[in-house]
Amino acid sequence: YITKEEREELDRLKKQPIIYKGSNYSKKVALTFDDGPDVAITKQILNILKKERVPATFFVTGRMVKEYPQMLKQIAQDGHIIGNHTWSHPQLTKISDQKIVTELQRTNDIVEKEIGKKMLLFRPPYGATNSRVRKLAKEQGFLIINWSVDTNDWRGNSGPTIEEIVKKQISNGGIIL
Repeated sequence: YITKEEREELDRLKKQPIIYKGSNYSKKVALTFDDGPDVAITKQILNILKKERVPATFFVTGRMVKEYPQMLKQIAQDGHIIGNHTWSHPQLTKISDQKIVTELQRTNDIVEKEIGKKMLLFRPPYGATNSRVRKLAKEQGFLIINWSVDTNDWRGNSGPTIEEIVKKQISNGGIIL
């Protein structure tokens, strides 16, 4: 259930070229994961999310879906949202239009083949975008979702460090990477 104010704000957010956070009216945040799925880490994440009854969004790369289709199916079966994170995780601002479209379409195709659903959300690798990338993503029917909280987990930050980053940066409607 969302309030009238939340619905109106979400409708406005959907018209933005890039969404960095959700509704300011909601005391909710979005938990997101990039670059998977894989067997070891994704399985651990799914177990924790299930135990804690927390929904999340997984931005998957096509090459990892190809490698671990059973993990994609588990993400879907557990009720999480799945978004496109390209096929091979390139810096989209440095490749041709055709390559961008191919990266998005190949990933859409394999995800749809494996779970029968088309993705509507897209997160550009590294959060890197420009007007050309935004235009092509929109033409492919995607909403671009970035983040308001970057945990920098890829740097090897410990759990307590990640928790501290989240506590310092979080606000209503925050999107946690």
